[in-house]
Amino acid sequence: GTTWTVDSEVWRSDDLGSSWHCVQAQCPWPGRHTAGYAVHQDRMWIIGGDCYSNSADVWSSADGVEWECHTADAPWAGRVLPSVTSFDGALWLMGGQSAPQFAHHGAHESTFYRGAAARVDAFYGDVWRSVDGEHWECILEQAPWGQPGRGMIGSPGAVKDGFLWLFSGGTYDTPDAKERKFCNDVWRTRNGTDWE
Repeated sequence: GTTWTVDSEVWRSDDLGSSWHCVQAQCPWPGRHTAGYAVHQDRMWIIGGDCYSNSADVWSSADGVEWECHTADAPWAGRVLPSVTSFDGALWLMGGQSAPQFAHHGAHESTFYRGAAARVDAFYGDVWRSVDGEHWECILEQAPWGQPGRGMIGSPGAVKDGFLWLFSGGTYDTPDAKERKFCNDVWRTRNGTDWE
């Protein structure tokens, strides 16, 4: 397990997934596989860190080749496995967790590495909103679905009938929280503050 690598490749398919070609072999963002992903304002977005770095950077691209860093250090805590969705003209980041068991594999020289913060157990139930990926506002510090926090969401929420929807998730095991927890509940909101 000490030679693991995480890629920053971008691949594209023009035939519904039958064949693929690489459009970018190495993006400027550090490789990751547990970030938040969304399409917003006709751009692809990568938000948050891999479990090796717990970074809080935000990147976007219109073509998958050229990438722009909107912030290397967003105000929310670095995390993995959040839910990220484009809703009501903004990007929304919800939940996520740290993965301290992997932090020692991180690219410690990276601008985006969160250092000691990556080595602490943390499970988040917060909700953040940004129109441009650079400026973020905390809409809710502790959502009712996030007690004590919810990581392992990993997939974007859905938008339907004027609601932002959040599905399942749980908590990934860590050195101090050794048991994984799984949820099968469904929540929705119109404003990020009031959830049912």
